[in-house]
Amino acid sequence: MSRFFNILKFKTILTILLVITVAIGIFLTVEISRIGDRQSRDFFISQAKLVAAAVDPNDISQFHGNNAELSTAAYKRTLKRLTRIKNTLQDARFVYLMRLKDNQVSFVVDTEDPKSKDYSPPGQIYPNPSPELKAIFTTGKPIIEGPLQDQWGNWVSAHAPIFDPTTHKVIAISGIDIYSKTWMHRLRFYQYSCIAISVLLILLMLGSMFLHNAVKHWQDAEEEVNKMARFDALTGLPNRYLINEILLRAIDTANRTNSKFALLFLDMDNFKWVNDNLGHSVGDKLLQVVAIRLKQTLRSTDIVGRFGGDEFIFILEDLADDNNAFAIAESIELAISQPLKIIGLERFAVAASIGIAVYPKDGDTAEKLMSNADRAMYRAKKSPLNQIIQCE
Repeated sequence: MSRFFNILKFKTILTILLVITVAIGIFLTVEISRIGDRQSRDFFISQAKLVAAAVDPNDISQFHGNNAELSTAAYKRTLKRLTRIKNTLQDARFVYLMRLKDNQVSFVVDTEDPKSKDYSPPGQIYPNPSPELKAIFTTGKPIIEGPLQDQWGNWVSAHAPIFDPTTHKVIAISGIDIYSKTWMHRLRFYQYSCIAISVLLILLMLGSMFLHNAVKHWQDAEEEVNKMARFDALTGLPNRYLINEILLRAIDTANRTNSKFALLFLDMDNFKWVNDNLGHSVGDKLLQVVAIRLKQTLRSTDIVGRFGGDEFIFILEDLADDNNAFAIAESIELAISQPLKIIGLERFAVAASIGIAVYPKDGDTAEKLMSNADRAMYRAKKSPLNQIIQCE
């Protein structure tokens, strides 16, 4: 009798443990499905943000939606950047930019082959845009649409806004389309993973390990995408969007501590000659070498970022007086002028024009400060005697 009760007690405990394990497995299945769906959406939106961050808003503002733009440098530059990103996105079928004008959504740039029947030239109206799509131009919030059926097929689309750096208004939106089947495969992947986790929990309680690894994988992927959106891919320096955030924080700090800082604009001289005569690969290598020298020259509290092309921007905080900024600018000129060990550039002397603006006397907002530093840099570029000019 005692043995019978012991067996019954053991079976009861085993049943309770099994029920608890199954309950945990069901809970985790539902929870991971929810997390997986959210992570999949967030990752897709991050890709759309990456496309938006890759283009130059100043180029976009020049587009008016006509075929004459196809031959402009701004259009070619934008198309090249979008095509490069499309080639890195494994599931992307279409990558494009659109704008809103006269309450109509139209295409600005399309990476599709112009000979393809699916190509949308500049100015082509996007038929029947959803209210959510139009709302991006006013709210500035990225969205995912779909599955949707249109003349191009059955898609799921991710859209992110492109802001004017001066007015902070949405001037265009990026778009990435993937097949609806691909999207459903992504979601089913998570669903099947959850079922597998539940089974593993029931068998050997290994589901928790799988969950940890799966979530970490998506977090790492999202972190990498965020990094790509905020840092220049070629040099690893902060890009113009991250620099703008740092500049706003520097202004806030200067206001609270009653201190000042300097903003430097640097434009490399004769860089176009390198690209035109030695090729873009040599030009890219030169930019990488210059970026390394710039980082090594600055103080630990200084920030340098790539503003675009051959332009770099510096934020120099904790300045005792304006002469400190000029001295640092001179050390920058000296550092980048050292001989190069790049094949084809052994005798090439790197030079640059630098404009300096000091906060708050040369501008009490980020826009004014950047504009004055930029003007000082162009004055330095035109001057036969000075490569460094402070804002006056």
